Amino acid sequence: MYNDYIKGTKESAAKNNLRAIALMEADYYSDNNSYCLAKCNTAAKINTNLFFKTTLDLNSDYEYKVVYHDSDFQAFATPKNDTNVTKYCLTASNNLNSGSNCP
Repeated sequence: MYNDYIKGTKESAAKNNLRAIALMEADYYSDNNSYCLAKCNTAAKINTNLFFKTTLDLNSDYEYKVVYHDSDFQAFATPKNDTNVTKYCLTASNNLNSGSNCP
């Protein structure tokens, strides 16, 4: 039961981080007329190029990245090896998917 609580907390944090990435991508697009893609393909690069500070925990159970998707972007929270958490993805239009529904 306790492990399910911890897992739920980690997954909630991942979904919130994806929403924060999407908000920052909207700001980035407003300033640059393009999305942060190649410069935002790791959590460390997202921290540097979108948040301009350490927002994403590099030691969490997730790796984060942003990729091109249907002329917009898609952000991913992918479980690191040997972690028992769910994969999540969020499109620029705020469609949140999980598990096998993510590419």
